[in-house]
Amino acid sequence: MNLAVVIEPLDEHRFRARLGDPLALAAEGATKQEALAALRRLLDQRLASGVDTTSLTIHNGKTMPTPFSAIWDENDPDVQDWLRIMEENRRLDDVEQGIER
Repeated sequence: MNLAVVIEPLDEHRFRARLGDPLALAAEGATKQEALAALRRLLDQRLASGVDTTSLTIHNGKTMPTPFSAIWDENDPDVQDWLRIMEENRRLDDVEQGIER
């Protein structure tokens, strides 16, 4: 999982690295790298305490979820390409076998 981290200068000698919700953590350091390392330690402690992360895909009823929606994000452009290729291959197989859709 990739998390967006904001690193900002506090003054000439301090930086703050922070995560937004749902983890909402912040740490400071003398350099950007120190602030990021301190944030990583806080995150590791938080995860070790039993906090877990996941994602939830919802469907608005306009489209049916694909059979793989629990595994892959069907909105991902690479997954969309893969699904289009699979559909086209199925169509070509049907044409070759004389099956009408």
